[in-house]
Amino acid sequence: MRNIKYLVIHCTASPQSWGWQKLQWYFLNIKKWSREGYHVVVQADGTVKRYIDNDKPSNGVRPFKSNDIDISNSNSVHICWIGGVDSKGNARDNRTEKQRKRLKQIVQWYIENYPDIKILGHNQVALKACPCFNVPNWLKENNWTKFAYGTDNFNVLRHLRF
Repeated sequence: MRNIKYLVIHCTASPQSWGWQKLQWYFLNIKKWSREGYHVVVQADGTVKRYIDNDKPSNGVRPFKSNDIDISNSNSVHICWIGGVDSKGNARDNRTEKQRKRLKQIVQWYIENYPDIKILGHNQVALKACPCFNVPNWLKENNWTKFAYGTDNFNVLRHLRF
C-alpha cells in the first residue's frame, strides 16, 4: 500500500454538464495520459465515479516541496468536482448542493480511514484557481481544522475571489 499523506481537492474547470465519461475521454485522448487525473470525481447531480483505487497514484499534482510540504502523486489522493467555471470560463465556486454534500461525505470517509491525512486545495500547491473555493476555510467550517494544510504557497487564496 502507498503511504498516503495528502488529500487534494480539485475542480475540473469545465462546464458542470460534463459527465465522468467526458472527463475520462479528455484525460486519455486529449492529454494522452495513461490514467485519469483523479481518484474520485463528483458530478453535478452528486453521482460519484471512482477512476483509480487509492493504492495507485493518479496524475493530480506536479511534485511540490516547501518548508512544510513535500507532495507528489505518490503520496496523495485526489478528489474532484465537475465544474468550477462560469459561462465565460472564469473561475467560480458553482458547486451544486448535491456536490457540496457528496464532497463532505467523501472527505469524512478519508478522515476516518486515513486519520493522519492533511487536506488541501490544489491551489495551495499550484498557481491555479482550482478547486475554486478556500479549502482551509471549508475544513474549519466543518470542524476538520486539524486535518487542514493551511499554507497558501502561491497567495492564490488571498488574491482570487470565489
